[in-house]
Amino acid sequence: MNTQTWLGTLISLALLGNSPVSKSPASVSPHSRWLYAKDSGSENCLDSCPLGPFGEFSFSRLKAGTYDLYTQQGLARGSAQVKSIALSEPNRLQRHSALADHLSETNSIRWDFGDAAESDDVKGKLAYGRAAMMDDIPSLSRAVPEPESLAAVASPSGSARVLTAGRWSDLDHWEEFETLHKQEAIRAHESRWGWDLIGNRITIEINGPSHSYSDIPIELRDASGRVHGKARTNYRSQADAFMADSITEKMQVFAWLNGAWTHLGHATKGLNSFRTPIQSEVFMPVDLAFIVDATGSMGDEINYLKAELADIMAQASALAPCSPVRIGQVFYKDRGDEYLTRMHPFTNRIDDALSFTLAQGAGGGGDFPEAVADGLEVAIDELSWSPNALARIAFLILDAPPHDGPDAERVRLAAWRAAEKGIRLVPIVASGIDQSTEFLMKYLAAATGGEYLYINDDSGVGNGHLKPTGVENNSDLLNNQMVAIIKTFTQQAPCDQTQNQTPETRIEWLGDQQVSIKAFPNPCIEQLHVESNVPMIAVQLYNISGAMVAESSSHENKTQLPVHDLAPGVYTLHVRTQTRSYSTLILVGNGIQKAKP
Repeated sequence: MNTQTWLGTLISLALLGNSPVSKSPASVSPHSRWLYAKDSGSENCLDSCPLGPFGEFSFSRLKAGTYDLYTQQGLARGSAQVKSIALSEPNRLQRHSALADHLSETNSIRWDFGDAAESDDVKGKLAYGRAAMMDDIPSLSRAVPEPESLAAVASPSGSARVLTAGRWSDLDHWEEFETLHKQEAIRAHESRWGWDLIGNRITIEINGPSHSYSDIPIELRDASGRVHGKARTNYRSQADAFMADSITEKMQVFAWLNGAWTHLGHATKGLNSFRTPIQSEVFMPVDLAFIVDATGSMGDEINYLKAELADIMAQASALAPCSPVRIGQVFYKDRGDEYLTRMHPFTNRIDDALSFTLAQGAGGGGDFPEAVADGLEVAIDELSWSPNALARIAFLILDAPPHDGPDAERVRLAAWRAAEKGIRLVPIVASGIDQSTEFLMKYLAAATGGEYLYINDDSGVGNGHLKPTGVENNSDLLNNQMVAIIKTFTQQAPCDQTQNQTPETRIEWLGDQQVSIKAFPNPCIEQLHVESNVPMIAVQLYNISGAMVAESSSHENKTQLPVHDLAPGVYTLHVRTQTRSYSTLILVGNGIQKAKP
């Protein structure tokens, strides 16, 4: 199935209880309010969704395949066999009113798809779900809890555009960086973490008839053909490659141009410029990843950081309007904690990315080092980075180093793999780090062609922050610094039209075992429809700053919220019934929030 097909596909399943099948809906008893899907060959949560009042569930991000299903209490065993359905109008998908009529002897539930199933391209195609609940299976450590609302994060306890930080590029101040390493105390940091960058940097610059030569793979080879360094060119058409061994001879420089390795010439330490007559293809995709330390020591700043990330994600597509932008995330803790890593795959749906971010919290840890190596490896090796891209940026947000020994080696090797893939690591260090950790983060940034951000005390948020070593003070809002880095690495020639298209529309399901609510379409342009099986006391829409922008209090089972006057972006829908409130994220327009100046 190609990408366009499965992006327009809705996978619908139903979860059965472990009691014998009967003709009563009561035999279907969900074990918790949220369900998670894990690929059978991986430990990563691929998608999550709420369970409906009769145990029904609807995944929107899964391809056709076989998945293990988890709840917060246990595993839905038997692996759900998933058959894909291509819906021409996903927003017309409707659940069958008589669930019990579709129970069969095979413990399957068959769903029809209302009006949409009558179209020729989907007629007769059905989805089947099969699973049995087991109470004695531990919960999935990487599952995603129910997301909180944007309005809850955009509060005095954690607002965007509050934290302050400095920005620094040691690659742009390399002589000063090398001078720093004449100090024995600084050289000790390099030795501790196993790095050897000083004296081994070779910069390659490509010029030619093309406007830019970005994302070009570069290899440095000796006379025998052995590869000593790999990198990819950036927006400047430059690549910084670091030799695996000290430079003792001129290196042969090879560039991957138009499907073949091209010998550009010889290079040695410093800047080496080459001209080629070969035109370079222009690559437009932009991949943004956020790798976040979620241990307890981050508790003093985690809510602010989540708000900053939410704000950056909402702006991301507007920051690179000529590029299709995807967002991926990895949260990590430490061995023995609630989970080791939690990954959210790359997505172009801002609401899905934000839901994952806002669901995370700080906890665990205990000792100073954390599972940085695991977080980096999952982000670099398991996220599906674009093979060709205008930019790949990974923000690494932490306040503690990796464990020494093998973990330090894993971090170094992960950084070299990132450099080979063209992933620019941008560490953001929070309160609590020491100078040794500071220099490790500087090595990660330099080795991958990234930059270094350090949160400081100017905002008054969090515990005390380390004074940076060997940098010029240029403090600004962390939000502004991150935006500036994204803009820097996504520089390109002007384009004629935006590449950020409106995502496929879908229905959002909210509720629990007694309450079933659907909101559609998402994204919406004119009206947001909200329907419930119980009267709704209030239906409200909030913007990312927490301000209410639309409301209905009809006390009925159906209502509409006008959104045609709202600016495109991400909003939080709140629905309140007599028993409790429910929330989900909704895109208005194309979901792209205007970038702040």
